[in-house]
Amino acid sequence: AGADGVKVQIFYSSHFPPPYDAQHKPHEFPRERLGEFVRTAHAYGMSAGASVFDEQAVTLAARECDWIKLAAREQANEELLRSIQNIYNAHYRKKYEGISFVKVYRSISDLKHFKHLPLPGATLFAIQRYPAPLWLSLYWLVRAAAFFKKQRVKWGWSSHTTSIWDGVWAARLGASVLEKHIAMSPQDVEAPHSLQPEKFKQMAERIGKL
Repeated sequence: AGADGVKVQIFYSSHFPPPYDAQHKPHEFPRERLGEFVRTAHAYGMSAGASVFDEQAVTLAARECDWIKLAAREQANEELLRSIQNIYNAHYRKKYEGISFVKVYRSISDLKHFKHLPLPGATLFAIQRYPAPLWLSLYWLVRAAAFFKKQRVKWGWSSHTTSIWDGVWAARLGASVLEKHIAMSPQDVEAPHSLQPEKFKQMAERIGKL
């Protein structure tokens, strides 16, 4: 479909408040299979990352993945951000061996949470509505693009629409990374805010022509 990276979410359902803990329980990723996931992604020519929600997940993803993602839900989680920063700093001081990740992508849904991080990667703007209306997404896309350009930083767009157009316009406006959900079938749990493979490919092809 044209994706060049893929990620999993590594969480324990107990991280979420009721009733979301019960809803998330069936979707816990088996942490012992993360290495297998990464190798499979590489076999298909894609980079592999993980959204992390606790310190154990940070350490595991740092050892196995090409990059780490912080969800917008965790934008105020300074402890989680600090754990990533500490591992990254220790690695480059040669005090932490076995690190694989080279970039950190951090989603925010409120521009007041933006901060310059001494880490390679980018900050993504996300609208935490599932699905997010296209008109609202385009409005915030333009605002976020202007904000990040003023800050002179690399930025990205995390899309929760069922349209290709916010993704295409994000690329036109200078986004360096696009996070877009994909569903293998209309019955997938995240299908209401995802693209089917055919539309995802259409989006990737339009972006490729820019």
